[in-house]
Amino acid sequence: MSRIAKKDIHVALERAAQNIRSAAGNDPVVSRRDIRRKLQSLRGVEQRLTSIFYRFMDHRDYKPGSRITNKDIEEALQYAEEKLIDKYDLNHNGLSRAEVEKMSTLGKLAVEFAQELKQAALVEHLDNGKDIAAKLGELAQGLAFFSFGSETDAPLEPFFLDKKFGHLDREVFARALKLDTGDPARAIEVFEADARAFHRRFIDNYRLYGIHEAIHAGALISFMEDMLRDIVLAIAGKNGESGPLHPVYWVGLAPDGCLVGLKTEVLWT
Repeated sequence: MSRIAKKDIHVALERAAQNIRSAAGNDPVVSRRDIRRKLQSLRGVEQRLTSIFYRFMDHRDYKPGSRITNKDIEEALQYAEEKLIDKYDLNHNGLSRAEVEKMSTLGKLAVEFAQELKQAALVEHLDNGKDIAAKLGELAQGLAFFSFGSETDAPLEPFFLDKKFGHLDREVFARALKLDTGDPARAIEVFEADARAFHRRFIDNYRLYGIHEAIHAGALISFMEDMLRDIVLAIAGKNGESGPLHPVYWVGLAPDGCLVGLKTEVLWT
């Protein structure tokens, strides 16, 4: 994970604070009932960050039936930015991986959401397959492929095929890559027509290594799912009938119809 600016994390916290403010509606206070209703309209990291930020405020001034006012939100936001974010930037040059590791759960969620917001802004400026492939390569740096029983961890490299397709399935993929089902070395051994289940496994695998690795993996997945459609995962070469190294294609269709994604390999001996 590259360094992330404090101001970007502040933006993420302020977004969570605004979610809490808006939960009140026309009422000047936010009750626990209000926030439960608001959380139902949110998803993913934004939902978790908003929830834990509200609980953080609630805990700071706990009383039976207590409600959060705008003053409480502003005070908690200032405290969180100063004590839970800024103080960890020891060199005042952005937060490093080691510095984020020392942060609280609230701080780490704010970092994760900040990266999601930056990713969403980037998506708005990319619409062609070649640039998307290049960005995927950048996001994949430092990550490896170690699924499907591979006996080695292989790097992920950008993949781009300058041909246009209307949809992507097993047959289209085989034609695009000129795979020959009659040749064991070029036949498709594994084909996941919907890669979303693999995406969850990919992130879960990296959670075992730590929060930073999971954030890194999640950023790659988020970008891929935002930018590509019909994402598939395929492994070529029949197991036991070809060499030990098998190419892996983790690809989908860009907005311009080009075949884009990542290429790697598995080792089966």
